[in-house]
Amino acid sequence: MTTLKLLTITALVGTLSMTTLNANSQHQDRVHDKKSASEYQTRDTKKSPKVKNYKKKSEHVKDKKAQGKKHAVKSLKRGDRGIHVKALQRALKKERLYRGPIDGIFRKNVEKAVKKFQKEQRLYADGKVGTKTLRALRLR
Repeated sequence: MTTLKLLTITALVGTLSMTTLNANSQHQDRVHDKKSASEYQTRDTKKSPKVKNYKKKSEHVKDKKAQGKKHAVKSLKRGDRGIHVKALQRALKKERLYRGPIDGIFRKNVEKAVKKFQKEQRLYADGKVGTKTLRALRLR
């Protein structure tokens, strides 16, 4: 009877230890699977390293200078249209030289106002708005 008890106890201990070992191995497999999944995720998210396009210092300075003059106008003349002409008309109205509508069209009345302004500023009065006239009007 003692041997029978001993055998049953041994069998129970063996079964318990087997289930414990199985549980531990399953747990380790899950941990391993999580690690490998996270490794794959990090590999997928890091497909290719981002390479910055470094510019030479001189190129960078040129780009900054160009940014400010992206929409700069060199000159305006009769027949031109657009937002730059509107800005010119507003500036001439501020100087009380232009009385017409601010419509963005460089007409004869705008040309006359430009000539008046150029004479007042002692610039060459040709009616065309160049860099000197733009600076005098503080548009550049």
